[in-house]
Amino acid sequence: MGNGGGQEETKKAGQWEERYRKYRSAVFAIAYRMLGSAADAEDVVQDVFLSVPDAGPEGADDPIRHEKAYLSRMAVNRCLNLLNSSARKRETYVGPWLPEPLVRSEDDLPEEAAERGEAVSYAFMVMLEKLGPLERAVFVLRETLGYDYEAIAGLVGKSEANCRQIYSRAKRKLGDGAPVREPLGLEKQRSLARRFAESFREGRTQELVRLLASDAVLMTDGGGKVRAAINPIYGRDRGLALLAAMAKGSMKGARFEEVAFGGGIGLAAWQGDRLHAVISFDWSGEDEPLRNLFTIFNPDKLARIRPRLAGEEVVKDRT
Repeated sequence: MGNGGGQEETKKAGQWEERYRKYRSAVFAIAYRMLGSAADAEDVVQDVFLSVPDAGPEGADDPIRHEKAYLSRMAVNRCLNLLNSSARKRETYVGPWLPEPLVRSEDDLPEEAAERGEAVSYAFMVMLEKLGPLERAVFVLRETLGYDYEAIAGLVGKSEANCRQIYSRAKRKLGDGAPVREPLGLEKQRSLARRFAESFREGRTQELVRLLASDAVLMTDGGGKVRAAINPIYGRDRGLALLAAMAKGSMKGARFEEVAFGGGIGLAAWQGDRLHAVISFDWSGEDEPLRNLFTIFNPDKLARIRPRLAGEEVVKDRT
């Protein structure tokens, strides 16, 4: 009888591992795009899979039916709860709240590399901050993950007609919006990021003028913890003034390293072994390429990003 119990536990563990392997990336994609934080998304993934009952969602004795839809609904519900609970914190946040970029690492497992490689652009993640929790859920499921309205209705607990209305409202809020994916190839992005880093470090203003669009927008996220612009900086001239102040001030002598974000190429600014900032670009084209520049200074966010960049990430228990 004891042996039978052991076999049953082994079987359950095998079912858990298979379910985790098959659906982890799908659950993570929902959570990251809804929350804008890779760390929070990982927590949701772990919570979802550890909360799955042995029986089906309706108490059936057979394994969970329609597993992906069931797990997705769990992820959406947890993300909505987190977004609703954090709404007041973001309203009182000092300066712009920027998402934590989805940083790729050489140590990624194949499925992790795939989910990060298929990520939406960072500029698009920033745009999503304009939406309320339910609008964000519907828009993410429809626009970036390709769910039909019937499936979305089941995931968010609304009618199909209501989901269509919510999606339309979200589209209006975003306007033309940013592209879901980066408009330039990775090699072109890499070349432009290097030009920016060299020009910034060496104070070559004219080169920065050529890189910045005339209507460029610069956003910095210090979270009230460190000095940063508390409002977006609009226009090339004001943007150049901010970059000059950064180059002569807190980022003087910084060492830049290329960073592979989920949707493109960015930069990490190091001062010794301290991660001082992470920079993300929104390139629009060849003539006036840089339309948005996003810089994270908030030390709390950098503390969560740094281990991946430094190759020090602690591998989570996947069982």
